[in-house]
Amino acid sequence: MLAALVVVFGLFTINLTMDIDLFGWWTARDWCRYTVIGGWSMNAQEIPVALTRLLYPFLVGLLVSRVGKLINIKGGFVVCSLIVAGMLLMPRSNNISSWALPPFC
Repeated sequence: MLAALVVVFGLFTINLTMDIDLFGWWTARDWCRYTVIGGWSMNAQEIPVALTRLLYPFLVGLLVSRVGKLINIKGGFVVCSLIVAGMLLMPRSNNISSWALPPFC
């Protein structure tokens, strides 16, 4: 049952991030397409985004925990820490007009 829920909310996540709009939920998301930004307020447009953002990672974490086949990577904490530090130290570019994709939020 948990794996089935992971698949369902994985499809919801793909629906949100690829802007497929299978269910007609994202009609008001023209300003924030192809992202998972949203879900911070309690209105009808933000609730599906909040559920998608919350439930997929939570259920995948539960599934990985229940399966019990964790992968141990030697020095994984150091590698992940360096990747996160590198991403946070990168400067942000406001010049999005040169991107091939539509502008994000």
